[in-house]
Amino acid sequence: MSPTPNISTKSSASASYVRFSDKLTAGLNDITRVIQENKQTLDTIQEVGIELTNAIATLSGAAIKYVKMIDWFLDTIVPVIEKVPFLDAKIINAAKNAQSLAQSILDNSTNAQKVAEDVRTSLASADVARLRGYSGNLKDLAKALQGVAEKIK
Repeated sequence: MSPTPNISTKSSASASYVRFSDKLTAGLNDITRVIQENKQTLDTIQEVGIELTNAIATLSGAAIKYVKMIDWFLDTIVPVIEKVPFLDAKIINAAKNAQSLAQSILDNSTNAQKVAEDVRTSLASADVARLRGYSGNLKDLAKALQGVAEKIK
């Protein structure tokens, strides 16, 4: 016959150990405390982000209206000045370059307005996952706008 294992009959309730639930509760309480301590800062950052996206969308809208007006003018005038024999080629090229620049500004302003509106919606709904997705879009947009600004020189 095999020996009987020595099994303790002591109650596990009297054993000394840290309960998982206590440890998790303490961690969650710490997280809640940190969020509460920084609530005003988090809310302010969100509100500033919303107002910035409102300003960008408004500015983009104004730029789009202005550039469309300039683009219409250039679309009308460039074919006319191309037919004027005594105009220097530099003037015609400058007008064509301005026409190309107007189109670049229009494209980028339209994109900026769309991104700003999408980011504003994500900020207003506190959709952090969606906001993360716009990080790359904003970097690309900044690079494109920088390229347009360099053409203006």
